[in-house]
This record gives sequence, C-alpha cells and structure tokens, in this order.
Amino acid sequence: MSESLESLARLAHWRHELRTPINAILGYSQLLLEDWAGTAIATDLERIESAGQELLRLVNEILDPHSSDRGLSLDTYQARLRYALRTPVNTVCGYVELLLEEDSPELAESRVDLERISAAGERLLEQLEAMAAWDQPASQASAVALSEMEVEVAESVLRYRQAAVSASAVTGGRLLVAEDNEINRDVLERRLRRLGHDVVCVASGQEALNQLAQQPFDLLFLDLMMPGLTGFEVLQQLKADPTLAELPVLMISALDDLESVIRCLRLGATDYLTKPFEPTLLQTRLETCLQHKRLRDRELDYLRNVAIVTDAAVAVEAGDYDRDRLQTVAERSDALGQLARMFRQMTRSVEQRETQLKQTIRRLELQIDTATVKSQVKEITESDYFRDLESRARQIRRDRSYRSSPPDRHA
Repeated sequence: MSESLESLARLAHWRHELRTPINAILGYSQLLLEDWAGTAIATDLERIESAGQELLRLVNEILDPHSSDRGLSLDTYQARLRYALRTPVNTVCGYVELLLEEDSPELAESRVDLERISAAGERLLEQLEAMAAWDQPASQASAVALSEMEVEVAESVLRYRQAAVSASAVTGGRLLVAEDNEINRDVLERRLRRLGHDVVCVASGQEALNQLAQQPFDLLFLDLMMPGLTGFEVLQQLKADPTLAELPVLMISALDDLESVIRCLRLGATDYLTKPFEPTLLQTRLETCLQHKRLRDRELDYLRNVAIVTDAAVAVEAGDYDRDRLQTVAERSDALGQLARMFRQMTRSVEQRETQLKQTIRRLELQIDTATVKSQVKEITESDYFRDLESRARQIRRDRSYRSSPPDRHA
C-alpha cells in the first residue's frame, strides 16, 4: 500500500471511528431536548448538543481528505485532533455529570440516555488517547488492520482527485434499519418511531436480506460499513432481485467522501445520509423517499391493472373471457376503473346478444327442419308410386271387408 493510500485509509478510519460516538452524543441529546423543551434542564442539554455539533465540525474539518492540508503527516493530524476535540468532549462529559448528580425524580427516565451520552464521551477520550499512542512506522507493519472497505474508500478518493486534476409530512411507513452499531441503531430507531413509523432493526446485511425475504417494507436504512456483507454488496443483491429492486434504500454512514456517495447512487441507492443525522434533514429525506415509493407503488399497480384489462381483451378475442377477472380493476375510482366497468358492460351486452342470436338461430333451424320434413312428405305422397300404393291399399281393405261380411240368406 502506498504512503498516500495508507494516509487516506487511516484518515477514513479515524473519521469513521470518531463520528460513531459523536453520533450517539448528538442523537441522544436531541431526543432529550425534545422531551425537556422549555425546562431548566434544557439549558444544559443545549450545551451538550452544541458541544456535540462542535465535535462533528472539528472532525469533518481536520480529517477532510480533500483539504489543502492533506500533505501533513498522520502525527500532525492526530495532534490536531487531540488538541481541538478535548475541550468540547470535556464539555459534554461535564454537563452530563452535573445532570446525573441531580437527585431529581423527573430525571429518572432520562438517566439511561444521559449515561449513554457520558459513555460516548468517554469513548471519544479513549480514542484520542489511542491515537496519541499510535506509532506511524510500526503501523505500516503491525498496526490495527484497516478494513478492505476503508482501503477501497481511500482508493476512490485518490481516483476522484486524479479525475479532478485531469478535468481541471407523510404517514407512517414500515421501515427496516440495518446498522451494526447498537447505539446508532437505538438512536435511529427511536427517532423514526417518534416520526410515527413502524421500525424493525437488524445488525447485519444478511439479516436485512432475510427480513426482506420474509415481509414487505417501505424503505431500508442501510449502513455502509457492516461485518459480513457490506452496504455495497447488499445493494447489489437487492437490485439484482426483481421482487426487491423497487425498494428505496437510504444509505447511512460516517463516511462522507464523494466517491462513496456516487458509488452507492450508481448501485441503485435512493439517497445517502452522513452520520450523525440532523433530525430535520433525516425527516425530509425520509418523507421524500416514502413519497416517491408510494407514487411508484401506485404506478406499478396501475400498470398491473392495465395489463389485466388488455389480457381480458385478448381473452374475449380467443373466446376464453372470464368476467370475474376484471372485478378488482372495476372497483377502482379512476379512469381505468371506469374503462374496466364499461368493458364489463360491453362484454355482458355482447354475451346477451350472442345468447339471443343463438336462440334465434336454433328457432330458425327448427323451422327449417320442419319445412324440410313437410316438403319431403309432400313430395312422397304426391308421387305416382305413393298413389299407386295408396290405391292398392284401399283395394286390399275393401277385399278384407267383403270377405269378413256374412252371406245374404234371402238371396
């Protein structure tokens, strides 16, 4: 791995690792602010949320792979991070500690979320200490292994730079969340439920595919970096399956490089959100995706019903028409439903006329048969042969009558 690629991969790794606890700080503080809006407690929560936003800004700024400082050593990056992040991290931990020290029954239900924010702050401090202990020469041989995805992202950033140089309110939906980080998963699930959605959560890409095979969903939130199947691989499998290809997929990741976004969109993702989410942006993107999904569902349903009508027309021509096949289409209230109802009326009228025509033909056939018989009888009875037979028959009857009469005794 080249030195520049190693540096980019390491920056992507740090950016992802640091943004995960920041996501927890922002997510839980924003949920608590909604619960405690307008109270005295909200003031400290606002300070915690503000410090979280500052942490996110600093991480994005210092670890920006496209910044003009990209020639700096990794030691310089980690030194900057340790210096810049320590103050807002201490702010978060300090105000959380103050709130936890308050022996207030009102805060009892919020203690779990406050403790999660505190744990996220401690995690950030641990990561900063780990970065300080990181030895660049040793890392090239035996440091924590970078994931294949981080290397791939770094390569994508290099390709993007080279290309740049050479170029000089919706109702509730049923949502599936695939996120391996438990805290991120919990924050997103609670946020989505507050927006009125039904949410199912899984911790891997394979579990997401299993859920999609078992039950329908309106949208999938898909984390990019997960153990086992990555978000890229899950996307490829979804779009290759005709039964799932239309499902909107909203990618979620702490990776914010342009190439990752472009690759996801090219693979068929509907949108891409960078963690941590700004609640209003999350809601807006979600509503847009669901609106498009429902419009597409109606379009596909309309096309299926159009196919039913055209199949019915073919069946009429083939003499295999079943009136019940248009029942569901005829129940629609739009123009297609009106067409289906008119088609059924027309076919019913044709069937009635066909029945009447058959009955008329049958009567004509009977009349023709009767007339034919009479003509044939007349032809037979008026023939010389028949008249001769008739004359002989009369003579035979007279002879029999004569023989059977008694003799006249007075003769």
